[in-house]
Amino acid sequence: MADCVDFGIIQSIDPKKDYSLIDGPEDYKKLYIQYQCVSISDDFVNELIPFTADVPSYLCSLQNGFRGIDHYGVTLFHPQSVKKLKEIVGKYADNMTDSDVKKLITLFDIAINQKKFVICFGI
Repeated sequence: MADCVDFGIIQSIDPKKDYSLIDGPEDYKKLYIQYQCVSISDDFVNELIPFTADVPSYLCSLQNGFRGIDHYGVTLFHPQSVKKLKEIVGKYADNMTDSDVKKLITLFDIAINQKKFVICFGI
C-alpha cells in the first residue's frame, strides 16, 4: 500500500497545543479515531501541494503561521482555509472515482459547517 496523508477534524482547538507531539503508534491510532481521519493517497496529495501554497495554515500549533500543506509534518487549517482546500480538492475530485477523496470532501464540508479546524498529518 502506498503512503497516505491523513486529514481529520479538531472538535476543540487548543491555541497553545503542539499537535505534532504524539507518543507513538498507539497514541496516533487514538488521534486518528478522535479526529475522524480520512486517509488519502500521498500521490494525490503530492499533486495538490503546489496549489495550496497560498492557503493560510499553521505548522504544528497556532503559534506557527504557514501557507499550504507541510508534506512531512502536521498542518492545521482554519475553517476559512478549509473552504479553499475544498475548492482545490474539488477540482480533482470530480474526475476521481476514489471514494477516499469523496470522503475528504465530506470531511471538509463537516468542518466548514461546524466551523472547525482541520488537521493534516503528512507522511
